[in-house]
Amino acid sequence: KALPFPQTLFESWVHHQDQISRYEARFTGLKEILPSHGVVGYIGSRNLSPEHAKLHYGLTTYVLSPIRVEQSTKHELIVGNFPDFENPIPTRAMDGLTLIRNFGNGVALLKRNTGE
Repeated sequence: KALPFPQTLFESWVHHQDQISRYEARFTGLKEILPSHGVVGYIGSRNLSPEHAKLHYGLTTYVLSPIRVEQSTKHELIVGNFPDFENPIPTRAMDGLTLIRNFGNGVALLKRNTGE
């Protein structure tokens, strides 16, 4: 029995592109209501390993570019990224924050409460 051929560089790239395209699609609704530039905060799921959390943060910064995404809840608008599909958004994420919109796919837009 012959061994399967390893993926070509092109085939690997196409598969990788499809994953990024699917990831980017999760943020379509959010991108429609965010300003076209500026800085937003970021909060992610605590259920992910540090490596996966870093990966999801990096992908989020990529798909929301040119908006700068900072791992902080000190900004007026905060992107919630819960790729393990925590739905509804976990209450700990709401501490000091108000939900503006839950996109239902692990992505949410939150606002920092004023007066804090």
